[in-house]
Amino acid sequence: GNNWAGLLSVPAIQLDWNAFAVDPDNSQHLIAGNSWNANYLFESINGGSSWEQRPIPMAASNKIGWRVVEFAPSKPTWIYAGTGSFKTASQWVDTFPASGFYASRDSGKTWSHANDKNTHGAQIADLVIDPQFPGLVYAASTTHGILKTTDGGKNWKAMNKGLPSPSQPRALSIAINPKARGTLYCGIKGAGVYRSTDAGNSWQPLRKGLEHNAEITDIVLDPVNPDILYAADRLSPFFDSRFQDN
Repeated sequence: GNNWAGLLSVPAIQLDWNAFAVDPDNSQHLIAGNSWNANYLFESINGGSSWEQRPIPMAASNKIGWRVVEFAPSKPTWIYAGTGSFKTASQWVDTFPASGFYASRDSGKTWSHANDKNTHGAQIADLVIDPQFPGLVYAASTTHGILKTTDGGKNWKAMNKGLPSPSQPRALSIAINPKARGTLYCGIKGAGVYRSTDAGNSWQPLRKGLEHNAEITDIVLDPVNPDILYAADRLSPFFDSRFQDN
């Protein structure tokens, strides 16, 4: 990180880039999306030296952008992306409806809807894919709470038991423990961090040391010791937490 170089080139010359992912099997393969134009995602196969537009079958809207994109760790030809709704570029309005999920099964060349009747209007702040099963995805939605699919996006289920305002918690972030199956962490707007040890079926608060109204926008697990968590709070500094015996 001592030196940086810009990667903008035609057609990827827009501003407000918000979603970015690197293929875990090929570091030259990149997918990127900006916060104000959901009609395209952009793909590079040479580390960002050049880009190709990948059209998205998006319903007509001038207020939808990309909040997150992720490769499936065990099958990187599968990629998922989540949409957000904005007032002005890069200013998400968490309560506005968006367009839910999109997925690619050919390394990002083509994309299709990955919604059921309940998620077409969902705004997706974050998502995580199970490290072993590419069709198992958890998402943090600011309009629907925690969502889960086991079939690659054909069907989704709300997993909000134990969260504040379980009918519609505003979830901002989600992370998975790759070494403890079924263990997840999520950030809830104004309520800090919650943990599930049963694959999202129920959640328990982990608030000790956090601000009472913490808005955790990102949760990162130490790759060597995933019992160590780092959390970014929109309203205050970074935090870390170290769990013993999970």
